[in-house]
Amino acid sequence: MATGLLVCLVGEATKLSQYVMAEDKCYRVGVKIGQKTDSGDVTGKILEEKNVSHLTEEVIFAAARKLMGVLSLPVPKYSAVKISGRKLYEYARGDEDVAIPS
Repeated sequence: MATGLLVCLVGEATKLSQYVMAEDKCYRVGVKIGQKTDSGDVTGKILEEKNVSHLTEEVIFAAARKLMGVLSLPVPKYSAVKISGRKLYEYARGDEDVAIPS
């Protein structure tokens, strides 16, 4: 789902790496509001849907601003983070319960 540009410098061009690394990076994201999935992304099975037509752009941006700064969020259960030597997605695919770290 993620796409991007990977800059590879070879030969004499590696001398430019300091300039490439010094530049600001920019990210764009898309959000689907009103759906909850088992994987936490658009590829998962929809668990819950809510009507969000009443939300205004102002309300959405105000909520997004609350997500700025240092946060402690749960790790997605479909991730490669290991718990007791097994990857979280292995537990998820096996429909096994495990404590999800933040």
